[in-house]
Parts: sequence; C-alpha cells; structure tokens
Amino acid sequence: MQKMCSQSKSHAIETPVSIAINGIAHAVMMVTPTNLKYYAAGFAFAEGIVDHIEQIRDITIREDSHQINSAEQDLKVKSLIVDLRISPRQFHEYKKRQSFRRGLTSCGLCGSAAISEALPGINPLHETKIPTSDLLINAHKNIKSSAGLHTAQLIDPSGTILTTQEDIGRHNALDKVLGFALFEQLKLSQHFVILTSRCSVELVQKAARAGLSTLVNLSSPSNLAIDMAQHYKLNLIQVTRSGEIRVYTHSNSLGGEL
Repeated sequence: MQKMCSQSKSHAIETPVSIAINGIAHAVMMVTPTNLKYYAAGFAFAEGIVDHIEQIRDITIREDSHQINSAEQDLKVKSLIVDLRISPRQFHEYKKRQSFRRGLTSCGLCGSAAISEALPGINPLHETKIPTSDLLINAHKNIKSSAGLHTAQLIDPSGTILTTQEDIGRHNALDKVLGFALFEQLKLSQHFVILTSRCSVELVQKAARAGLSTLVNLSSPSNLAIDMAQHYKLNLIQVTRSGEIRVYTHSNSLGGEL
C-alpha cells in the first residue's frame, strides 16, 4: 500500500546558495543553510581564493528567491546570496585566475587544461603518524548524522571534538569544518577530520590544501582518492560501520598503533 508523505522537520534542508567574490558571482552550490560564514570561508580557502583569514574582510548573507515557471504551476524557491569581501591584492589575483579560466574555453587544449584546473598541484604534506586505534574507535562511536545529512567533526590530537558540522553535501560539511579552523586560526597538521560519507578526490584535495594530516571516512574511498592521498602524503583511513579500521595510505611508513 502506497502512502503519500509530506515534508516534515526530519527532512534535510537544501538551499541554493550563490557565492560572490567582491560582488562578482562565482558559483551556486546546494547547501544546508547553517554556519554559512564558516562554509563561505572554508569554500574560499579550499578553492584557493584566500590563503588565510586576514584576507577575508567581510562576509554578508542576504535572502533571495527564484521562481521556476511551468505550464501548470510556478514554484518559488528560497535562496541565499553570500558575498565574500576579500583584500584588494587577493581580489586582483582572483580576477587573473578567473580570466585564465574563461580563456580555457577558447583554446585548443581546453580539455587537458580544464583537467589541470580540476586537479591542481598542491604541496605534499609533512608525514605525520596516524591516530591511534583508540582515538579512531572513539571518533567512530561519537559521530552521528541527522536525517539525510553528512556530518564532519574536527578532532585534535587528544581526541577532543573541536567542532561538528552538518550538510546535505559531504564537501560542504568539510568546508564548514575548514572555515571554523580558519576563523580559529588552527594549525591542522596534527588533527584529523572524520566524515560520515565515502571519500572522493575533492575531499582529499580540500584536506591537503588545508594542511590536515588525516582524513577518516565511514565508507570506502575511490581509487583516485587513494592515489591522490598517497601523492599528497595524506593519511587516509576508513572506519567501517562495524568498527574495522582500514588504513589506505602511510600505514607502513609511519606505523600508527593499530
């Protein structure tokens, strides 16, 4: 027997968020609209738009809406506009980078150049020991997800949870954690993040750019995520739903207590 369900508080919230840099539209992302200042800062950092918090002068958030027209019934969708105001020098670098990206569409090597933009060079991390099995198991036990959302937690070397961020997108949840770390001016070389999702290349790139030493996921990583983590010297670990610890990179060279 089929049952018609209506929206309830248990459903994940997904909102179009337009990100602008000094008033220039940059991207539209589907985001759970919580802790948006952390999200915007973390997104800008992971995208290479800023390198540290002092380069962000202001973040403003305002409500907007968009109407989707159809023959039968129009739909009004609530949205948000987040404008990051960055320093003049950083904005100059941003505009140069955007001009290069636009040029990719008209050059003969646009395919390979576009892939190079998607897989940028990031300096390898300094090798660090992986967290102990006790830290990993405790992190696995403590992390929880709300209905339909991914959760990311930042954990320091002592096992203390510094922040918990949730979002409908796993990459957004990580951006919120990185934004928190940026505002708090934390050095992440001895910290780790645990996520309730699988691990893809984009998460590895964000973690490496932030200087995060270890990324832990509850689902298995992709093959390219493993290759990229090895290349960046990022400790990549999965803790399965049953509590099994699988170390994909750097377990042999550094020998964490597993």
